[in-house]
Amino acid sequence: MQDANVSNELIEAQAAEWLVALDETTDIDDLEALNTALSDWLAISEEHRVTFEKMSSMWLLADELTMSSELENTQPVSNVKRQSKWRYFAWAASFVCIALISSRFWQSEVVPTNSTLVTEKPAEVTRFKTQFNQPRTITLNDSSVIDLAPSSELLVQYQVDKRVIHLIKGEAVFNVASDKNRPFTVTDGNREATAVGTVFNVKLGLRDLVVSVLEGKVRVNNQSHNALLNAGQYAAIDATNNNALSVKQQPLKMHTADWQNQQAQFIDARLADIIFDLTRYSPLTIYLANDSISDLRFTGTVHFDKVEQWLQSVALLYDLEVQKNGDVRVLNMKQ
Repeated sequence: MQDANVSNELIEAQAAEWLVALDETTDIDDLEALNTALSDWLAISEEHRVTFEKMSSMWLLADELTMSSELENTQPVSNVKRQSKWRYFAWAASFVCIALISSRFWQSEVVPTNSTLVTEKPAEVTRFKTQFNQPRTITLNDSSVIDLAPSSELLVQYQVDKRVIHLIKGEAVFNVASDKNRPFTVTDGNREATAVGTVFNVKLGLRDLVVSVLEGKVRVNNQSHNALLNAGQYAAIDATNNNALSVKQQPLKMHTADWQNQQAQFIDARLADIIFDLTRYSPLTIYLANDSISDLRFTGTVHFDKVEQWLQSVALLYDLEVQKNGDVRVLNMKQ
């Protein structure tokens, strides 16, 4: 049994090394080489793949997330693992998204042979990344504008016949400049939203890719089904349910994304999914003590400056307790 534990720890440690390398590498050629080597590592055994699946199914934290020094110097809160273990889960957020896009992102793009651009260099890929509490507005060379939310990351890949945004983590509002000859697509690899001229928000959650249309129309595609969304509608594509696509109407027509109003709305959402979203906007580090708490449901609005109060209300609702240590909060069963 001890040997098995050591083996699991080794796989997790190796996974963490891959994730750090992928997250810190910006050169496209280096990323391609890393992706190839990582694919070989994943193919070594079923345990490698299963480990990543388990990691990606847990609540994932933004990559600047750290345990407070106070927590390291005190007795650990019940059911909370050491900092190094939690870092693996945080890094997994980057891995899951990068792995999803890798099979398509690195394929060579073919330029039409009747074009004068046949000998043009491959399209450049630009990475944009924000830190906690630091949103960023990006104006692209076609005048499209991206409002990138805090703790978010994406890659911009413009080509002669299409404009592709690879969402790595987090969310962003896209105000797309019209160009009928070059569709504008936001993708995480196997789920995508395409528009010609519109304004829409895309959020990459713990399990769902959620597309909310603020203006115009957006076509959402999960490789097996697609739907045309109008302003006021949103679609969720669930990675844990064979990428099932569901389309719903917003309770109120929005002209800005929720995160731009410093809040998030949830309808019958799992606590694990909510915590995943909130950790990008709150200075608190939040853990759920076990899977039974992760699967509890909540409907309502959470204001980013009142996450502490929201945690207390959830604890009252489900007869739980909030354990505190510095900026760390653990939602646990009452002892």
